[in-house]
Amino acid sequence: MCISFAALAEFERETIRERTKAGMGAAKRRGVKFGKPLDLSNADIATAHTMLGDVAKRQDIAKGFEVFLLTLRKALRDEEEDIPGTLETNMG
Repeated sequence: MCISFAALAEFERETIRERTKAGMGAAKRRGVKFGKPLDLSNADIATAHTMLGDVAKRQDIAKGFEVFLLTLRKALRDEEEDIPGTLETNMG
């Protein structure tokens, strides 16, 4: 009898997991972003883009905004993904 309860619990857990993944996928398609919000505002990101155009190093820009380099890279990447035509679509 314990085996049947364990099997039922495992099945239920897998069902919950699948529903959660499906819900997260649907939310992402609607534009919901998961995780901690960035420490940079839209104005900061625009300024960082301008500074990159002036041939400043990403590391120096990150220091200026007092954020980690990875945070700056993610902010710049996320903004480029939101602008149509800014990423290369042909990876081959």
